Amino acid sequence: MRLTFVTILLWLSNWSLLHAGQFETEQLSFRRLGGAQGLSQSVIRCIVQDRTGYMWFGTQDGLNRFDGYTFSVYRHDPESASSLPNNSIAAIYEDHNGTLWIGTSGGGLSRRNAKGSGFLTYQHSLAIPNSLSDNTISFIYEDRSNVLWIGTEFGGLDKFD
Repeated sequence: MRLTFVTILLWLSNWSLLHAGQFETEQLSFRRLGGAQGLSQSVIRCIVQDRTGYMWFGTQDGLNRFDGYTFSVYRHDPESASSLPNNSIAAIYEDHNGTLWIGTSGGGLSRRNAKGSGFLTYQHSLAIPNSLSDNTISFIYEDRSNVLWIGTEFGGLDKFD
């Protein structure tokens, strides 16, 4: 039994030595995307690829959508009620329906309108007992029953049903 174990160890070590060069010759290539390419800010806090293939990046200065070639940036616009409530994006999640949810640092939770024409925002309000517990969102998750769970910075966990 011991001889078989030693034989297997020797065989594995020889195999890894023979194939080590194969792994070293693989060339990795990175392409840097930043402000010069249209990214709103270089600190990326969250990333999601949606079902249509767009990449979404949450930064400290807006929500960025990348189509593989160019960036579109979504920011807070005080003149528009359907804009993001805050530029600091902390969480992004795509639910089972393909709806994009955006958690901000201080602005609450936003849902991207189905036609992409803006955002609907949910915020904490002392006047509304069942409102969001806190406006700083740190995590978004959907469970098997399609219930959205919202992790907040100071208010704990919210169940969005």
